[in-house]
Amino acid sequence: MNYSMFDSEIEKSYSACPYKRLWASVLIQAIKDIDTREGGAQAIKTRYEAKRWFFQKGNEEFSPSWICDILDLDINRLLNKCCTQEGRENLLSSQKEKKKMEQEKKQKKVKSL
Repeated sequence: MNYSMFDSEIEKSYSACPYKRLWASVLIQAIKDIDTREGGAQAIKTRYEAKRWFFQKGNEEFSPSWICDILDLDINRLLNKCCTQEGRENLLSSQKEKKKMEQEKKQKKVKSL
């Protein structure tokens, strides 16, 4: 399954207005928490709670589905991608690359001053 289009949808949401960045960050943190591997019992608890929240049914306020509605994302596509470690890694790596580019831009601005 090709998720590059979906990754760009999250990027658009992340680049949007501040409240959309906040909700995109909530989803990204949940994905990171699902991938938590180190830390013993605390990591297991974090991973369990993140999975329980992330894969819950319904569209209640502050649920992943509710957040996806705000971000104009398809919750089913997000869930499908997050079911595999590879899919989660693809999502997280695209966010890391974006942050790295933003940091490089800031450094260039500082150097030019």
